[in-house]
Amino acid sequence: MLMTLEASLDTFLGHLAEAPTRAVAWTVTAEHFRCFGIDGIVCLTCLPGALKGSPSKRDVMASVEAPVRHACEGATHDDSVFRDMTASPRPFVVPIGDMETGSRGSRFADAAQAAGYGALLVVPVRCWVDRCPSGMILLSRENGSWLDRHVRNTGLALAHAATQALLRLRQLHEDDSLAIPALTGREREVLSLSARGLTTRDVGTALGISVSGVNFHIANACRKLGANNRTHATSLALAAGLISVQ
Repeated sequence: MLMTLEASLDTFLGHLAEAPTRAVAWTVTAEHFRCFGIDGIVCLTCLPGALKGSPSKRDVMASVEAPVRHACEGATHDDSVFRDMTASPRPFVVPIGDMETGSRGSRFADAAQAAGYGALLVVPVRCWVDRCPSGMILLSRENGSWLDRHVRNTGLALAHAATQALLRLRQLHEDDSLAIPALTGREREVLSLSARGLTTRDVGTALGISVSGVNFHIANACRKLGANNRTHATSLALAAGLISVQ
């Protein structure tokens, strides 16, 4: 039986935050998703040019067959998968195994089908380059119905893990000065409660940790976000979509 994704999420995020290089972070990510029936992963984003005014470049990391990766690298904005990735605010499933090749308007989906994949889970992630597709694509050799059920059972945790993986990989890219740090689950909890107006003592009571423990997590979050204090860190985390007040 597949292990519960939610139960392992904090462990995964902790390993991700500690990864010193993109290669290590990518290995952690690939191993994590393989545990949950995901057969291939594509991480796609656009990085700003090194010089002001220079064009952005597509950054692709992938654990898939070469033709699928090449289709991703060469895809245009007219490719339906990447067009929908740019437009959609939430994850979506693309069933491909039972569709006629070429009927989707996506060379990437056609290449995935030819490689034996049956469905894609596309997790859009906000990109700093306008109209640039950015996100994680999780590929399954099962059909779309299986992936739909899988997403219903573990969708929020699956999407959150994919989002944090992409942000961490982007952060570790040496040319990406606009990266968002990956916060641990506890750091997000502390900042989320702080955003709701709770005092340090109240946050500690709510989470069952000491005041010094709360301050420890706040200090770590401030360091990662480059914040001056708790209020500043909370504001930056809210603006980046790392936490919410709901």
